[in-house]
Amino acid sequence: MQTVSRLTQQFRPTHYDISLNLNRTKRMFNGIVTIKGSTSDTLIALHSKDLMIESVTVDGKAAAFEARNNDDLYIRPDDLIAGTHN
Repeated sequence: MQTVSRLTQQFRPTHYDISLNLNRTKRMFNGIVTIKGSTSDTLIALHSKDLMIESVTVDGKAAAFEARNNDDLYIRPDDLIAGTHN
């Protein structure tokens, strides 16, 4: 069994807003997820197993992101500082 890392060391979510569009015929969905949380680093790491992420914004600005090993999504905004973010 694969070991999954605990990502709350980089980012601790406090609230989720989720809007999904379901396509039951194709057994697919798409949507928008807004996550509010706090970070103590210049990195936000989230689990993204079996998801295709098309874009990421942090505090309303486009942010660079990368899917990594173990289905982790690493988000590295240019100007991220420790604190609360959307």
